Amino acid sequence: MRQSAGKRRVGLAILAFVLAATSARAVDVHADPGPPSAELAPIRFLIREKQFAKAIEALHILERTNQTADLYNLLAFSLRNVGEYERSGENYRRALALNPDHRSALEYQGELFLKLGDVARAQENLRRLVSLCPHGCEEREDLELALREAGSPVP
Repeated sequence: MRQSAGKRRVGLAILAFVLAATSARAVDVHADPGPPSAELAPIRFLIREKQFAKAIEALHILERTNQTADLYNLLAFSLRNVGEYERSGENYRRALALNPDHRSALEYQGELFLKLGDVARAQENLRRLVSLCPHGCEEREDLELALREAGSPVP
């Protein structure tokens, strides 16, 4: 099946954007240990701009060479925001298999559990964040707030 010229141009533009950021070695906030993942910086920008479909496409391109917990967390987050909950859950599991202490993945997976009505599993994620951040952290506070807003007890 042939891609339309418009879709091909969008794909090429996203790939050029990703490659430009990679060569520029932009500073990026990240949760994976090791060097910053400059490849994800432009995708984080797309996500902040709520351009989730473009972010998903770019993440699939990067996934060919960059399988990190950060990549799978961003992919899961983007999929969740376009309503693809099953695929989102699969990618949170991938992120946490690579880095069980990935605080953002734990927070966002907990929010997915809440969206799906699984309060007990969201609370499990919060307990894990409490053990990782006994003095508090943004991810813990955000999941606590999400639980409260859902009318659920905070363990």
